[in-house]
Amino acid sequence: MAQATALEAKVDFNYEDAIVSCNLYFLLSKIIKEYQLSKRINNEMDYDDIIQCAIEILKSESHQEILYKIDSNLKHVLVDEAQDTNPYQWEIIKLITEEFFYMDPKNYERSLFVKSRR
Repeated sequence: MAQATALEAKVDFNYEDAIVSCNLYFLLSKIIKEYQLSKRINNEMDYDDIIQCAIEILKSESHQEILYKIDSNLKHVLVDEAQDTNPYQWEIIKLITEEFFYMDPKNYERSLFVKSRR
């Protein structure tokens, strides 16, 4: 028992904090499940869902005409506040600017500009 007490003191473990953390995790898990279910029932999407849907569309073979229309009308892309851009948003940027980097004369006048505060 003395060893457990010494270990607890070393890592500063608190059972009450652990119980609170577990309960909070359980509560938040239930809230997230209910939120997801509510969106599905009401046929709603949040911002993250829209981002995921856009990625799926841009990657889909059956929707390549959408990517073609976007790409054919796009000359310059500016990403402002890049430090706040999440990996999924970067995926969209990559998908719509991928052709910018092909060695083709029509791409020489295209640009991707990424701006960050830092």
